[in-house]
Amino acid sequence: MTNEAQARYTRNESLESFFESNSTAYTADAAMKAAVTAFKADSATAIASSIIAETDNKGYSAEKFLSKETASNTAADLCANCQVKLDLLGKITISQSIYGISTYYSHVSDALCTSRLLSVHSILLANLSILTPDYLTEVQLTAFLGQINSFTGLRGSSSFVLGGETVATKQAESDLKVTNADVISLKKVGRKYKTSNPTFYNGLMQACKIPTITVRHTPVILTVIDSVTKLPIGNVTSTLSKSKGLLVSNPEGIVNHSNVSAGNAISTLAKQGYISKLTPIKVLRGQTNAFTIALTPGTMTAEQIAAFKLSVAESIAAEKAATAAKTKSKKAAKIASAAAIAIVKEEIAADSTPQPTSETGNV
Repeated sequence: MTNEAQARYTRNESLESFFESNSTAYTADAAMKAAVTAFKADSATAIASSIIAETDNKGYSAEKFLSKETASNTAADLCANCQVKLDLLGKITISQSIYGISTYYSHVSDALCTSRLLSVHSILLANLSILTPDYLTEVQLTAFLGQINSFTGLRGSSSFVLGGETVATKQAESDLKVTNADVISLKKVGRKYKTSNPTFYNGLMQACKIPTITVRHTPVILTVIDSVTKLPIGNVTSTLSKSKGLLVSNPEGIVNHSNVSAGNAISTLAKQGYISKLTPIKVLRGQTNAFTIALTPGTMTAEQIAAFKLSVAESIAAEKAATAAKTKSKKAAKIASAAAIAIVKEEIAADSTPQPTSETGNV
């Protein structure tokens, strides 16, 4: 679902709540009551269509996309470790059969991704005896196979909606547009309350507004793993300087910050039993920004906790200062550009002004 669509669904929920709380203000008004009834019915239809779009066998599945990223990141980490050992053992052909880059798996079709993931698993399993215990364990390989099975077992497609819409997805968009038309009707019918019931009128107009859309299609997906076992870590608290709220990683170590603006950001990860970590990352607009971050097992002292908090505060302050400086430089550049344009316009005007001829000069 796009951020814009989500904002409209949120607007619809706000309107439904508003009408529930203010039912006595319009129940005697047949026109408003009919408009509200139509809106509620269409809103329910839009919600049902969105659910169908998520679960349809050919429709986009955000859950499958995240599962694909998880398995791909694990494959990349395991391969990066094992390639070194295989090269040292002279297994160059086998080493070249695996890749340590997650995009080799995740940036292809689901079918090809599955094929490549299973191929890596087969290669690592066949060479498990020479890769253990320092570079790969049987537990890691079993967990990796579990991630592959989880990915392949989910319904739907990991492809973005805009890259290949299905009938179900189009139906959801169409039904959502109907609610947009309903909102216009509600605002028109509600004008009569501007004088007779200004409180109801102002509340209605506010509920009809679409929440501010801060970003479009710029998710940040973090995969948190143990630096020793390479296994995913669940229940890790995660903050991102460009995203509101405190999130927690799921059992597969995934944290999905969906509302993130582009630019430099500060990621912080913390969990009891691990050393907290601060990681600067760069968020690219319009892309899925996936990062794998490893936490080191250990217990933090009071001094380490204080130092970590100070580092976070300093990093965020530096980020804000850099943003402010960039904004200031842009403003200065605009002023300089406007001044330059004004000078050019004056020169053009001067050049186009008729000059006195020798005859007019003698008059």
